[in-house]
Amino acid sequence: QTVCFICDNSNSYRDGGFHAVLDEVARAVDSLRPDQSFFVVFFSDAAYPMFHPERVDVLQPASPDNKQRLRAWLASVEMCGGGQGIDEAVRLAGKVGADVVYFLSDGEHAASVVDRVTRAEFGGAVVHTFGMQQGVLDRRTGQVDPDKLLRQQDFNRNLVAIATAHGGTFTPVTVPPQAAMLERLRPIQRNRTVGTVWGL
Repeated sequence: QTVCFICDNSNSYRDGGFHAVLDEVARAVDSLRPDQSFFVVFFSDAAYPMFHPERVDVLQPASPDNKQRLRAWLASVEMCGGGQGIDEAVRLAGKVGADVVYFLSDGEHAASVVDRVTRAEFGGAVVHTFGMQQGVLDRRTGQVDPDKLLRQQDFNRNLVAIATAHGGTFTPVTVPPQAAMLERLRPIQRNRTVGTVWGL
C-alpha cells in the first residue's frame, strides 16, 4: 500500500546506470494505484528528500498530479560526490513508515556503511535491493576482466547483505543499451563541488 524508494545518486555510476535508476523509479511510481502512496529520497553527499529543494518528508498519494510532479523532479536530479547522506536517507525512509522499501544503487559502499544499513531501523518494512550492474568486459579485448568481475561481485554482496537483513531480496539490474546511449547523448550533471541545488 505504501512504498519508499532510497536511491543512490553518487558519482560512481557508469555507462548509463543512473539513467536506469531514474527510469526504474518513474516507471514503478507510474504503475501505482491512486489509493497507494510513495516517497523517494536520494543520497550521496547529503540526503535529498523528494522534490528537493522544495522537499517533503511524508508519503504522497500516487495521484496523477504527484506522478507528473515526480517525473519533472526526476529530470532535475543530478549526481554528487560522497556517500555520507545515506544515514539520513535511511532515517527518513524509516520515519515515513512505508510497507516496503526499494533500495537502488550500484552497490559501491564501504563495509562500515553496509553494516550500518543492515542494522538500521526501517519501521518494520521489507527492504528489497536493486543493483545497477556495471560492465565487466575489457573494452579492448571484449573478454571478461577478472578485476571488474570481482569488483561487481563485491558490490552485489553489499546489496545482498542489506536485503537479507531486512527480509527482502536482491535483484541485479542490467543497464539497458538505451540508458547507456542516453548517458552519451544527454549526460547527467556530476557535481564534484558545491552546487546551487545539488551538491552540498
